[in-house]
Amino acid sequence: MKRLFSIGVIAASMLCTSCGIDTRNWPTIQLNFNVDSVESISFDYTQNANKYREAIQDSFVLESKDSINEMVERFLNHKYKAKEEKNFDSSKFSCRAILDFNVQEEEQTKAYRYSLYELGIEDCRVVFPDGQVHFTCWPVASLYKSFKNK
Repeated sequence: MKRLFSIGVIAASMLCTSCGIDTRNWPTIQLNFNVDSVESISFDYTQNANKYREAIQDSFVLESKDSINEMVERFLNHKYKAKEEKNFDSSKFSCRAILDFNVQEEEQTKAYRYSLYELGIEDCRVVFPDGQVHFTCWPVASLYKSFKNK
């Protein structure tokens, strides 16, 4: 009985961390800028209302080096499906996070925008600065809750 419970816990944790899909061969997000030059990260969050939760519209800026480094780490370790999605309707989402990585480059600050859309449970999309859209298993609402009060 104890062994069966242990196997169940291991299987459940694997399912939760990989969204039920084999992601071993998926690429990880690469940030196309010097991560040490990030001055701040603007975070714009929208959550649409449904029968289980209220609507939320919130914006904040991460300025502490620890918060910036934590967000950069999350991006660098996050996987996405390599095949680009061509027909993505960005108006149909339950949660959306728009993150602008504000990077000091030479004499000016440049913003690199990454948009994350949660369409349903474990059904998310990441939009890269160049406009490419890819499937990912990123729970947008939990990302917002992790950084809301930092």
